[in-house]
Amino acid sequence: MRTHAIASPKYRWATGLLIALSLGSSVALAQTLMPAEYAVQLQQALDEAYDKFRMEDAGMVAVIHPQYGFWEGVSGNARRDPNEEMRLEHLGRIASISKTFAAATILSMSDEGTLNLEDSVEQWLPGLAPNGENITVRHLLGHRSGLDSFTDWINLNAEPARVWDPAEVAELSVRRPVHFQPGERYSYCNTGFVLLGLIVEAAGETYEVEIRNRFLDPLGLSDTYMDGRDAVPDLIADPPTAPKPYTSWATAAWTAGGMVSSAGDLARWAAALYGGEVLSAESTDELLTPFEGDAYSLGTMHSTTKRGKTVGHEGSIPGFTASMHYYPESGLSTAGIASGGGGGALRDMVLRAMGRIPALSVGPAAKLATTWGAVKADLSAGR
Repeated sequence: MRTHAIASPKYRWATGLLIALSLGSSVALAQTLMPAEYAVQLQQALDEAYDKFRMEDAGMVAVIHPQYGFWEGVSGNARRDPNEEMRLEHLGRIASISKTFAAATILSMSDEGTLNLEDSVEQWLPGLAPNGENITVRHLLGHRSGLDSFTDWINLNAEPARVWDPAEVAELSVRRPVHFQPGERYSYCNTGFVLLGLIVEAAGETYEVEIRNRFLDPLGLSDTYMDGRDAVPDLIADPPTAPKPYTSWATAAWTAGGMVSSAGDLARWAAALYGGEVLSAESTDELLTPFEGDAYSLGTMHSTTKRGKTVGHEGSIPGFTASMHYYPESGLSTAGIASGGGGGALRDMVLRAMGRIPALSVGPAAKLATTWGAVKADLSAGR
């Protein structure tokens, strides 16, 4: 049996910023969800996606529309045997979208002068990597280190209950042959983001404390956790395809892919991060500008769609796929998580439904205020 859930209020009004991210350019939207008539149609689109793809497991999608605000919907089953229908409070594994939090933490530390993107790995993790003096923090953020990615050769399914120490994952990986010299080209590397987590901890507090103090608590992202480190509620969707227990994957992936969250939190995170509310203008620009010839910047994927350019990240980990995107030209923010696969497909089905609703259609010409500063400017001008 499928659950048809139109989003109930899930806002955490921790700061005025989060209000602004949810409301767009109208003060009324600070207190309300997306109008019910649109929410019903988006939920129908989500359910249609489940029918089309014959999905039996969990799916969640969220949208922050630049004018009409926030919608979040779920469909399917969070767990089977016994069957448990999906509810809005359930969580999903976000895999490599975790990298956006790691990148933001490093850039935040750079903004405050704690570290520099041109610092070497050797400077922060002395003696760890044989060529650490030639690999910079920037190289790690952009997957340009040349290091071997641990997920390509460590069998994390061999001992599902194993608790991995991130330092052990890093030490095993950096001693393998490099694929190219640092900065030479792009090659996706999970090891690099584990190193970034270790650098965060060398420069500050534990990683989970840093992201909670810098982002999760200030932005009210109360559905988001670092699995294996935080006390995570027993609300994670559990499809048959997920390893049991999930300990090995969660602890090894760590800053490269070990977080859990909700689609609603991810949509809010995308709006805050890429909308310029989290980092300095210079660091935000670094996120929004891909390397020449690459579809990647610092912890951020780039693509072009008929709705305009997008920034964000995709993620895949056993049992789950996830997708998070922000459209800088319009201010639209979207996210999808699915157990058993299909997070991006679910999100795209909802976007197609938005395209069929004239009021919700967005594109480069539909730019509206989406940040608190822009909202205040609109109010001051009487708009």
